[in-house]
Amino acid sequence: MKIEKFDRLILIIVAILFVAIGGLSWWSHHPGSWIGRVYPEDGEVTSVHGRIGIQFLKDMQTGSVTDHLSVDPHVEGSIEWDGRTMWFIPITNLIPGKTYRVTLSAGVESQNQQRLSRDYVWTFQVRKPDIVFISPVGSLRELWKISTDGGQPLQLTNTGGKILDFGVSRVGDQIAYSLETSEKGADIWVIDRNGQNAKMIVECTKARCSEPAWSPDGQYIAYVREDSVGTGVGTFGPPHVWTV
Repeated sequence: MKIEKFDRLILIIVAILFVAIGGLSWWSHHPGSWIGRVYPEDGEVTSVHGRIGIQFLKDMQTGSVTDHLSVDPHVEGSIEWDGRTMWFIPITNLIPGKTYRVTLSAGVESQNQQRLSRDYVWTFQVRKPDIVFISPVGSLRELWKISTDGGQPLQLTNTGGKILDFGVSRVGDQIAYSLETSEKGADIWVIDRNGQNAKMIVECTKARCSEPAWSPDGQYIAYVREDSVGTGVGTFGPPHVWTV
């Protein structure tokens, strides 16, 4: 049977459509089309207070996610949702030095009844905690840290001794501190756990902003603000609690 050029073109188009539809069907069940990001990321190191999260790209059946999520070694915890992001919050601290394996197993369902075709697996490690402190106690106060195993302390700031106080985030990845200004007030700054990427997050100038404290999820910082009063330098009114 002779196939005309037009018939041949139709057959090619049908074949391309068949392959494309098959590819879309495969991709819709592949983990890459379900998960935008995981926390901690694969191979990342987190603290003993670390949370486990999955940012989904689909609206999920929350009960199905709970049933198909596992952590090895086993960890007891609770699950919270923030939009499409699921957070698993351990009840007890994670074990320093351990590697944890997280699995979202095949079969988990989205709200439109689609099912994940294969397991999604990633691992992370838990670092040993450090101790952050101010030294020396008197003048020229700077932030330092030292491992709980001992060793040499690491200086985190170099401010000319203007550190007033500080607060460490629950997971230990950031440190907020109050830094004295030239007008005897204090601004709020943040650095990462190794003293890098310092940035001012609250400019208070003549007012004194101090005692930064992180929310458990690390999204907010509460601090005390004392506004400058009168004409004297370093004279402050009553304290008030602010958040940023």
